Amino acid sequence: MTKHDNAIGGGGGGGDIDNHFQRSLETYRVYATAGDGAEVPMTLVHRRGLSRNGDNPVLVTSYGAYGTNLDLSFDPTLAPYLLGDGWVLCFAHLRGGGEGGRAWYDAGRQCSKRTSVTDLVSCVDHLVKEGYTRPAKLALASESAGGLLAAAAVNERGQSLAQACILRVPFIDLIGKMQDPNLALTVHEYDEWGDPADAATLRYMQSYAPLLNIRAQRYPWMLVTAQLADTRVGLWDPVEWVLKTRAANTSAESKILLQIGDGGHSDCPQGDPVQRAAMECAFLYKALGLPAPTHEGPLLR
Repeated sequence: MTKHDNAIGGGGGGGDIDNHFQRSLETYRVYATAGDGAEVPMTLVHRRGLSRNGDNPVLVTSYGAYGTNLDLSFDPTLAPYLLGDGWVLCFAHLRGGGEGGRAWYDAGRQCSKRTSVTDLVSCVDHLVKEGYTRPAKLALASESAGGLLAAAAVNERGQSLAQACILRVPFIDLIGKMQDPNLALTVHEYDEWGDPADAATLRYMQSYAPLLNIRAQRYPWMLVTAQLADTRVGLWDPVEWVLKTRAANTSAESKILLQIGDGGHSDCPQGDPVQRAAMECAFLYKALGLPAPTHEGPLLR
């Protein structure tokens, strides 16, 4: 049974879509049932009259860390073009985030962190089961700590989970970073990931750490970004992920792309969010085998 209610949020942030286009959109919340029975909320946005024929392109955005609520602000650089072309935008509110209060956060941190990964998988499986899409038409997008979770999910399921994955400055080297207390953020991060000085905690972290669980399989298309001046993630983490997944990828079709900028952790690789959106849009359409959009998107006011 799909639970379905009106979603709250989604305003603010950079621009407004014209009234006609806004009225053509539907926003609501559904819930995926996780393996332990928890109900994981997802906020969905798409054009009205969507047919659940299993063939809609879907972009699943997630974060699931630090007790932070997933940002639902309107992004005028990418969302209007995808929505106008029939995409479904899904925002998955994983445990480890803050949407359900402190208990929701605690259920997805330290030695429960893997729950954030399995929640993401459960959300994707729900969208497929309910006819919104199929793996060949689904893409993931996440950044920083959320990128670690998406990378771990991709390691588990490869192309059977998603056709494409955007990882923006992903925190990939979990074990290497957390075992070096001389790094600026490591000790602070124990509260989120756990302290690997404890043997049981280390084994748990190793069970999902992205760099340690790469295996020979059909990996999805990936667009991975890194920044030369990133003092949080660093340049080498995303680079190592790209090199190792390229070597392990058994798919002759999917491409694993690396884009390096000269900014910091929160900067766009091109220095311009519009250029970043153009790159991501081109990547998504190529990866999912979709024809190039023929419209210019709704007008902003």
